[in-house]
Amino acid sequence: MLDVSLPRLCGVFALLSATTLLATIAIGIALGGEGPAAIDFGDPATLQGMAERGHETLLLESLALLAPALGLGAALGWRWLVPGAGSYIWLGILAWYTGTVITVLQDAMELALASRLPEEFASGTGPEKLAVLAAGAASGEIVKVLMLIGDLIAAVGTAIVAWALYCRGGRWRILGILGILSVALSLPSLLVPALVPLRLMGFLLFLTWFVCLGVAMLRLPSDLRLHAASGELR
Repeated sequence: MLDVSLPRLCGVFALLSATTLLATIAIGIALGGEGPAAIDFGDPATLQGMAERGHETLLLESLALLAPALGLGAALGWRWLVPGAGSYIWLGILAWYTGTVITVLQDAMELALASRLPEEFASGTGPEKLAVLAAGAASGEIVKVLMLIGDLIAAVGTAIVAWALYCRGGRWRILGILGILSVALSLPSLLVPALVPLRLMGFLLFLTWFVCLGVAMLRLPSDLRLHAASGELR
């Protein structure tokens, strides 16, 4: 009998990550934001608003960091959902992990910037404000590059895993199509700014896909067995 405690634990992490992400979006919108997006630390109005919100800003950025960090505990369990897939599934999982780690670094950098720049901008003199804006603009560009690279690599991983789910057949094809659609909508918006509205649709599809995989891992039967010859799950 195969111990499925690991994939079930991964399912818990997936749901915790999704819940934290939804809370982050809800709080961000309530504070006047427009949803998940890189912060423009070179914009005076943005820094002034963050300084006025104070601890609310730090709470929001902390949750934004916690969501992908929790997600790191989810993808190891995806292998159990595609027992017939070849070794390429590990390539998809590795790509997703690589992209998500970059995203965590991006969010950590945003938290660090949010904890210093708004306060320094609000309390600074004219020249000091200009220096903060210059530093914020440069740092913001680094954050945007990290976001782009992380999202692109993670999207490749998502597409590979989604394809494996589609190839499994049956109702799993729905999850496969959902994952592939999320990538198809998100990638163009990363490369072409005019298609940014598609990013939100792709993000919502990915979040739905991610939650469904979490639920699927939690519902794995406890009588899964290892195939004696191939080592694949039945």
